[in-house]
Amino acid sequence: MRNKTLRVLIILIPALLIVMVALLFILKTQKAGHTEAETALSSEEISDSNDADNTSDADSDLGNDSTSSKDSATGDDANTPPEEPKSATLVFTGDILLGDRTLPLYQASGIDGILSNDLQNLMNSADICMVNEEFPFSTRGVKAEDKQFTFRTDPVYVTALTDMGIDIVTLANNHVLDYGTDALLDTFDTLDNAGIIYSGAGANATRAAELETINANGIDFGFLSASRVWPLASWEATDTNPGCFGTYDPAKLIAAIKEARDKCDYLTVFVHWGIERQSHPEDYQVNMAKMYIEAGADLVIGSHPHCLQGIQFFDGKPVFYSLGNFIFGQTTEKTAAIKVTVSENSSSTANDSSSSASTDGSSSDNDLSLSAIYEVIPAAASNAWTYQSEGDEAASLFSYFTSLSYGVTVDENGLVINN
Repeated sequence: MRNKTLRVLIILIPALLIVMVALLFILKTQKAGHTEAETALSSEEISDSNDADNTSDADSDLGNDSTSSKDSATGDDANTPPEEPKSATLVFTGDILLGDRTLPLYQASGIDGILSNDLQNLMNSADICMVNEEFPFSTRGVKAEDKQFTFRTDPVYVTALTDMGIDIVTLANNHVLDYGTDALLDTFDTLDNAGIIYSGAGANATRAAELETINANGIDFGFLSASRVWPLASWEATDTNPGCFGTYDPAKLIAAIKEARDKCDYLTVFVHWGIERQSHPEDYQVNMAKMYIEAGADLVIGSHPHCLQGIQFFDGKPVFYSLGNFIFGQTTEKTAAIKVTVSENSSSTANDSSSSASTDGSSSDNDLSLSAIYEVIPAAASNAWTYQSEGDEAASLFSYFTSLSYGVTVDENGLVINN
């Protein structure tokens, strides 16, 4: 019996061990599976959470991009300051002669010997300065016959013009051919080498009538010059001969003005005309001035009388019939420079160009709408030295200029007012 029991135990014990091992294996496998399931679930939750965060970040980024795009579309442009209106200053004077009385002073003291510091500053600080050059630069040529006054200046003295800050001269006058075409051609070369533009004369008729343009601060300024005074018809440029642009018949200048109108924003016409020493314009000057303005000129400047003549407006545009002698080697009680400030109208005032009595609304066929303010700078010359007038002397000149003019007042500050 005991042996039988022993045999049973020997069989059962290993079987029980096998069963226990199997149970333990099953339990372990189930636990591992449960843990993996939990791990997978946890990973899934984390992934979902990250996806949600990423979605949130993406939404946030989208919002930032949208805001940035809006800022770019409206904020930056809104914060960009508007462009300042374009503006430029021009200065015009009357006749300049570097002759026997002025050159010794220039040789001794430079430009200070013939022109005061304040006038030097005025001319040099202008964006554009234009004068009538009443002589040729040359040492060549044959003196004109039967002419009371003939002028010629050595080209080395072109430095006087550059010292004054002169940018452009008119050569359309009755002295530039005093020594013939050789001297005139030398004048062209001298001015070209000095970087000074010339208008109203040329190697042929086309060049003499050519529009000269200068861009100053974004505004295109145009200049035409012509003469109605010379001793011989042969002084007028032809297709084959050097000379000046003439306006005895105004048709050619009127045609040039109309053609120039589309090529510049502000057009100045400089004309040599009138009677010497006569303070009032001839009827033909008035008639021609009106035609030049109607053709498209914004400003007409005159020379030749060697004295002041008055101011007149046509269609809101001014004509200064004569500015007299500016530097001429003489004592001159009354002369003047004209300062013109040309400005682009802002959008709010583009249609109100008459907001100031001294402001002339002058818009061309170009895109710019412009207005201009005109100032008389009073001057005088004593012993060939030209200076700016002050005090009673300036007041006297303003009053005199007003008395010469037509519906125009030059006020106590020199502003030109179209009444």
